[in-house]
Amino acid sequence: MRTTQNLFIVNLAISDLLLCFFTIPFSLVEIATKFWPYGVTMCKLVLTLEATSIFVSTLSIIAIALDRYYVILCSVNPENCRQERVPILLKLVIIWIIGLILSLPLFLVRTVESHFIGMGPIETINFCIEKWPIENGRAYYSVLSMLIQYVGPIIIVSVVYTRLCMKLRSRTLRRTSTTQLPKLRTRLQRRARKTNILLISIALIFFISWLPLNVLNIVADFFFPECHHLARILFSMVG
Repeated sequence: MRTTQNLFIVNLAISDLLLCFFTIPFSLVEIATKFWPYGVTMCKLVLTLEATSIFVSTLSIIAIALDRYYVILCSVNPENCRQERVPILLKLVIIWIIGLILSLPLFLVRTVESHFIGMGPIETINFCIEKWPIENGRAYYSVLSMLIQYVGPIIIVSVVYTRLCMKLRSRTLRRTSTTQLPKLRTRLQRRARKTNILLISIALIFFISWLPLNVLNIVADFFFPECHHLARILFSMVG
């Protein structure tokens, strides 16, 4: 069980490193220079991998929560614990495939647009833009992304961690009621309290960290399109 959780954490770290060392540097150059010098392929890949990294991170957090719940469930009710049928590596592959599928629309709509400027040796300047086939396509995608990457995970993680807290509390009460040693009883209660605080903190940190960017994306896409550039800047700086 511990190996499974560690692999999910490694997967989370890999997705974050991909975001920090591959996609964000290109985004920062684009933000600083206002144009795109890297060609069509990189124009499509950078934002697609950026979104993939975010989706994979979120899915990994959900997987860690579910894995943790399964471990606690097995420790509380061993008779109800069955051998896992899906190998951990297959789970990781599925997480990345889902992340890529959810990011695919960005790969399809991103393209390079050239503008003639005629300034000495520089005749044209390229911009990496999004051309959505329907009006407000980006806004709809932002809403869908927010539901999948933010709202859904918050609900899942909150429910799982709430049930975890209840299971841990129930187990602690059973153990403390049967033990006659005050010090052991106090230690068990303190350990359960620390675990509950940790689980609640994880859910709160996720909620607080992603709330500003998701709200800014929705507001920018629906009401202030000119603020979308600001959202990219803030995301790149925070990332």
